[in-house]
Amino acid sequence: MVAKALAELARVVSVRSQYDNFIGGKWVAPVREQYFDKVSPVNGKAVCAVARSTAEDIELALDAAHAAKEAWGEASYAERSCVRNKIFNQRKRDDDRIGDLPPWAGPAV
Repeated sequence: MVAKALAELARVVSVRSQYDNFIGGKWVAPVREQYFDKVSPVNGKAVCAVARSTAEDIELALDAAHAAKEAWGEASYAERSCVRNKIFNQRKRDDDRIGDLPPWAGPAV
């Protein structure tokens, strides 16, 4: 039963072997190049490696956020509305996919 459910989940959701930090619109390796294993609650096996962020990574994220704040503040109402609509549409599409997951799948990785 578990094998069948995992196969179904793999069909719906693709999981990469490693996740970096998403900073400034791109994937960025952690400054100290440290990762930890995300372990499945189903079988206790590592699902993927996730960036172990430190204060240095947080500073990079804050710098990117402050830079984005300036650009966002200078954008017109129409530009901001367009961005928000794109985010909404992407979430709506993902909600349809996430709704197909079996109930035991739990929170996202």
